Amino acid sequence: MSNVVCRRLPLRTPPIPHPTSCLRRRGSVYILVLGAATMVAVVGIGAVALSRSAIRSTTAARDWSECGVAAQSAVECAIANMNADASWRSDLKSGKAYGPIAIGRARANITIIDEIDGDLANDQTQPARIYGVATIGGATRCYSALAAPASTTGYDVLRCAVACNGTMTVSANAAATVGPLSSNGTINNSATLTADLECNALSSSGFVLGYVQTGVAAKTMPPNTAWTTLSAVATPLTYSSTFDRQVLTPGLNTINGTVNPSGVYSVSVPLLSTLTIKRSRLQATLLVTLGATASLVVVNDNLWDPGSSSQPALIVQGALLSSVSLGGSTTTTVLSEATNSANYNPAGAPYNAITDADTADTYPCELHGLYHIISNIPVTIASNLHLTGCIVAGGNVTISTTAQLTATPSLVSSPPTGYADPSNTKMLISPGTFRWEVSSANP
Repeated sequence: MSNVVCRRLPLRTPPIPHPTSCLRRRGSVYILVLGAATMVAVVGIGAVALSRSAIRSTTAARDWSECGVAAQSAVECAIANMNADASWRSDLKSGKAYGPIAIGRARANITIIDEIDGDLANDQTQPARIYGVATIGGATRCYSALAAPASTTGYDVLRCAVACNGTMTVSANAAATVGPLSSNGTINNSATLTADLECNALSSSGFVLGYVQTGVAAKTMPPNTAWTTLSAVATPLTYSSTFDRQVLTPGLNTINGTVNPSGVYSVSVPLLSTLTIKRSRLQATLLVTLGATASLVVVNDNLWDPGSSSQPALIVQGALLSSVSLGGSTTTTVLSEATNSANYNPAGAPYNAITDADTADTYPCELHGLYHIISNIPVTIASNLHLTGCIVAGGNVTISTTAQLTATPSLVSSPPTGYADPSNTKMLISPGTFRWEVSSANP
């Protein structure tokens, strides 16, 4: 065996890092950590600031929006209070701010200004501009609107099927529904009358099937306001003793050819003459002037509607010994094109939005709307009249044959032009007059 010599290798120890090198690495890590922490802090602070800014913006937007609603509500509140207090014009001063009042979170002031002469109390018919100024937090907004006196309720006579300023005489069986028969004088009844009655006095040898109110205060008769307004725009018709098998609408005039887009026409009946309307279809407002001893007679099968829902169907002014008779047909309840050899819905005169060129249609034989006889002339309801609407007469009324009379409540709730009762006037916002104001400059 050979001798094996084992040598022990010297131990190697790892180098000892220089103290300066360790400190340098530790410092770099600290700076990195500190920088990261600073960035996180900056991002957090920025997020908090951004969140607070968003909250402030949202709050401001909410206050601004709510403030606008409150300003508008202040105007509406003012109008409601004005309509509830008849003495508001004398109690309030033009240009003076009243309030504050609480509207939700807002505090609001109200100012009413008479822009015409600065005096609210001197003229009940003048409009007034109403300002509502509301504040919530840092938001202030102002809203204004012009309010004007207006009536949306018709005269009480429009509630009736027939109303007269004189005596009403009933000598034939008649029925009135939905609204009463009314007389500012006496109702003399010698027939079977199925109707409610409102009158000063009742003299009856017949039967009344309905409630009876006597001692009723005289109802106000409408003035000639509608006549004045409508006559200014009416298209004259050529007088003829008879309008027979005619069509008169806003788009067609078979009487003399000249159409009125609003369906308003006028005709004068000469002294000692009669105008008879029969077997015709009218969708028109007709203004009739009767000379002395002249007459208007509506008879047989007619269909008559007003030119529009905002207009009456007939207004009559009469002279000495003139008269009006409104009747229907005793032989038929329809207006027949075939029977009368006439087309009542040609081009220009649609019925229920339909026109045609044939003569095969039928229509109800009825009068619809408001029939107003202004003058103190006698009115006769004759010949089985079928009426849905109202007859208002300034004189006496006689019901001489069977009649079916039905009142129309919408004539009171939405009266035709000229028939709104001024005693029911309220302040209403005039359409198109509202505006947002600069809050620091108004009112």
